[in-house]
Amino acid sequence: MKRYKIRGETLHEVEPNTEHLGCCFYLEKIDPEKLTGVSFDNCSFRGSRLSVDLSEKNLKEIPKWIFSISSIENLNLHKNKLTRLPEEIGQLSSLQSLSLDNNEITELPREIGQLHFLEHLSLNNNKLIKLPREIGQLCSLKTLCLKNNKLVKLPKEIEQLSSLAVLYVNNNKLKKLPKEIGQLYSLEILSLEINNIVELPKEIGTLSSLEDL
Repeated sequence: MKRYKIRGETLHEVEPNTEHLGCCFYLEKIDPEKLTGVSFDNCSFRGSRLSVDLSEKNLKEIPKWIFSISSIENLNLHKNKLTRLPEEIGQLSSLQSLSLDNNEITELPREIGQLHFLEHLSLNNNKLIKLPREIGQLCSLKTLCLKNNKLVKLPKEIEQLSSLAVLYVNNNKLKKLPKEIGQLYSLEILSLEINNIVELPKEIGTLSSLEDL
C-alpha cells in the first residue's frame, strides 16, 4: 500500500498510511482504527481534552506514536496484555487520566513521576509488586486505584500526594501502612480490604477529611 507525506498543514483528522511532517492537528480524540501506517514528525496537537482509547486491543506494548503526542490528556489502555510501561510515558506531560486496569504490569518506571498534571491513575487487576518512590512526585493526583495487585508495601513518599482524595489498595499483600500516610490530609476514601494488615499506624488518626475506611 502506498504511503503519503503531508508537510506543514493544519489538519482536523489523521490521514491513514501517511507520514505527517510539521503538521498542526486540531482534535478532541484520536481514533486508533485510522492510525494504520501513520507516523508523526515534529507535529503539534491542539484540542480540548485530547483523548486516546486503546482499550481491549490485545496490545503487548504501547504504540510508539503515542509518545509523540504530548498533549494527550486522557489515555485508556484498559484490558490489554501490557507487562510494563516504557520510560517514554514521562513524555506525556499533559496527561490527566491514565487507565491501565486489567493488564499484566509488574512495575512502573521512575518516569511516571514526571506526569505532574495526572489526576487519576488506575492500575486495578495487574501484577504490581511495588511502587517507585517517584510516585510521590504526582503532585496533582486525586485518585489512585491499585486493587487486586501483589503489593507488599507502599513507599513512604506517598506522603507527598497532598491532593490525593481516593486510595484503593484492596486485595494486595500489604502487612502494614507507612506512618507517612498520616500526611494525606485530603484523603477522603481509603480502602484496605483483603490484605494482611493487623494494625494501623496511629498517624491515621490525623486524616481529618477521611470519610470511608
